[in-house]
Amino acid sequence: MEAHTLIQQAPDAAPRALWVQVEDGLHVASTASAFVGTVTEKANGFEAVDGLGTCRGVFARLDDAKAVLEAAALRRRDHLTTQAIVTAVP
Repeated sequence: MEAHTLIQQAPDAAPRALWVQVEDGLHVASTASAFVGTVTEKANGFEAVDGLGTCRGVFARLDDAKAVLEAAALRRRDHLTTQAIVTAVP
C-alpha cells in the first residue's frame, strides 16, 4: 500500500512584517510570532541580516534588503509549519 501524506491544516496566510526605523540607518522587523531581521545602512548599501543572524547581502535599495528578509522569514516559517503539521499516513 502506498503511503500518503495528510496535511492536517493549511498554513496561515503569511503574516506581514512590521518595519520600524529605530534610529538613522537602522530598520528592524518582526511579525506577531517571529523576529524577521535588521537592515543597516552602510557606505556601500543596505546590509540585511535575518532573524537568525545570517547576513543575506548588501543591497543598493532599502526595499530590496527588506524584501529579502521577509522572503527568508516566510520560507523559515513555512518550513517549520510543514514539519509541525504533516503526518505520514500508512
